[in-house]
Amino acid sequence: MLQLNLGLVNAVYDYSFVYVYIDRFHVVDDYNKAIALEPHDAGVYNDLGIAYCRSGEHDKAIVSFDKAIELDSCFVNPYNNRGVAY
Repeated sequence: MLQLNLGLVNAVYDYSFVYVYIDRFHVVDDYNKAIALEPHDAGVYNDLGIAYCRSGEHDKAIVSFDKAIELDSCFVNPYNNRGVAY
């Protein structure tokens, strides 16, 4: 897993986006690291929600999609993904 001290939100984010297709159960930790580095990035919350959906944790996914929408109400992906999670 990536270390929080990388200081590169994009590296964590990009790595995690690919990793979700390989090992969806551990990718949540990496998204949380990205959120710790950049807590106002709606895209990270959206992708965290996708990871939760893929691992069957739909309630947590919905919370993540809601946070993404709260941060950027014009970002349409979390609206769609939230509908899928329900």
